Amino acid sequence: ITRIEKNAFKNCTGLDDISIPSSCDVIEESAFQGCTDLDNVIIWGDTNIGNYAFQGCSSLEDISISSGTEYIGDYAFEGCTSLENVIMWGRSTRIGKNAFANCPKLKRVVIPETVTEIGDNLFYGSTKNAVIYTSKGSAADTYAQENSLTVKYFDELTAGDVCREISFVPESIKCGELFESMTKSGSQMTALVDEYGGTAGIVTMEDLIES
Repeated sequence: ITRIEKNAFKNCTGLDDISIPSSCDVIEESAFQGCTDLDNVIIWGDTNIGNYAFQGCSSLEDISISSGTEYIGDYAFEGCTSLENVIMWGRSTRIGKNAFANCPKLKRVVIPETVTEIGDNLFYGSTKNAVIYTSKGSAADTYAQENSLTVKYFDELTAGDVCREISFVPESIKCGELFESMTKSGSQMTALVDEYGGTAGIVTMEDLIES
């Protein structure tokens, strides 16, 4: 799969989770628009996100954008009313207008300094609790200042500021069962506990897929 075509899964209200393979270069316009039950999206590759791609996915809570994703299109996540966390990694350069508008539960948005173009009304209707994490002097910093948004800088943060809870499961758990659990929770990593209650190691979603 190298692309997900325009309107491919539009208004598929029974779709609740998807995993986009690393071979996919682009999610085209409105590909998952209106998938109201979609609550988990895993994007493995450097996949660009087209206009309206996930608009109105009202059950989606978290989204992590790969380091090689160059752009997020206009209205890409507009109206995702349960969305709380957006993490963009690495080399992204452009975020379209209204990309995260009308996401009233939005709490944390991580925007790298590589982003140089930010569209109008990016967080329209979403700014009450949102905190922008970025580098000082970046385009995201300028945007936040101009729009009176709360901003925190990477060089002032500790690991504790950005850490997230991790789940613990017995190391005897079957891979299929663990995969299903991690998919439903949207977790990318979990810790394994041995018979004595100690930590035996960690397992990532990528480990499970490759096993």
